[in-house]
Amino acid sequence: MVNMRTPRTHLGDEIRGARERLGLSTQVAAERAQISTGYLNKLETGQVGSPSPRVLHRVAAVLEIDYWTLMRLAEYVTPDYDGAGERMPDLPPIGGPAPTNAHIVELLETVLGELRELRGDLARA
Repeated sequence: MVNMRTPRTHLGDEIRGARERLGLSTQVAAERAQISTGYLNKLETGQVGSPSPRVLHRVAAVLEIDYWTLMRLAEYVTPDYDGAGERMPDLPPIGGPAPTNAHIVELLETVLGELRELRGDLARA
């Protein structure tokens, strides 16, 4: 049997689960997030192709969900994931110690590998 679940349904499941854990109706949650009840319902059922980061931010705040989790589930590039579900290499914290040459080389090798993959994908298209 083929798994028909899409990333959008995973996003919807996360939103619906959080709303239900908080005991909020769709109407109350939507009002607090400043979106329509119909739009929240579409988010929960996976009918929204690309919800805006602004909407996801408001929904995350109302439902006490980590914003970056919603962004990752919506397939946006986040600090941890590249938008295709692949884990990004760790970056040093802003204001922290400067990255080492080895770390810079590792990051550049990652970018180079991704460029090679893209070039291969384009050649096959």
